[in-house]
Amino acid sequence: MRNVLGPNGLIVMPAFPMTGSALEYLNSGAVFDVRRTPSTMGAVTEHFRRSHNVVRSIHPTHSVAALGPGAEAFVAGHESASTPFGDGTPFARLLQRQAKQVWFGCGIGPFTVYHLFECLRDPPFPLPVFLPEPNRACYIDAHGRHGVMDTLVHDPKLAAVRVDARPDVEQTVRMELERQAVLQTTTLGRGEIITADLSSLMLALEEMLTRGTTIYNVSIDR
Repeated sequence: MRNVLGPNGLIVMPAFPMTGSALEYLNSGAVFDVRRTPSTMGAVTEHFRRSHNVVRSIHPTHSVAALGPGAEAFVAGHESASTPFGDGTPFARLLQRQAKQVWFGCGIGPFTVYHLFECLRDPPFPLPVFLPEPNRACYIDAHGRHGVMDTLVHDPKLAAVRVDARPDVEQTVRMELERQAVLQTTTLGRGEIITADLSSLMLALEEMLTRGTTIYNVSIDR
């Protein structure tokens, strides 16, 4: 990635700390330490998080790690945003920068950028994906200072029928995106790498929604 992007490119990876639901993680009383809490999103992301000059956003459930020019500004303020994925977050800045989404050997089940679509859509996304009340979370910043923030979390009932939990939904979503020709694929060893232009992906997700298709195995009235 560094060779492809060059010295002026920005690499961003998920550095989420939980393996279950966000609600379970916060209810466990865990304190998110931006310096030390590991990424549970795979060995590549944890190696990246610990690499030289990589910076990480402060968010107890959906932090990201970034490397490249402007990385500190890119991750700044995540803890102050009203949602984990919408305005004022690194996810929204990815769209502003016309970034490329890469699924590295995991299929499209881990579809976190769909939540960006949910949060930015106007009119609002038709499903109540978040629980109505925010949850309190504690964190430690890069200087060792303790802080407290509130964050919305996804409804576990919807998460149970989401693309990352339902292979049938993943297949449907992939077929839709392939039909709209927004995915590019290649193989690496026994794995597959999938890429998509983020702006084109958002348009494709909107087109899917107009026909009642989302990443959730629920009916949408249109």
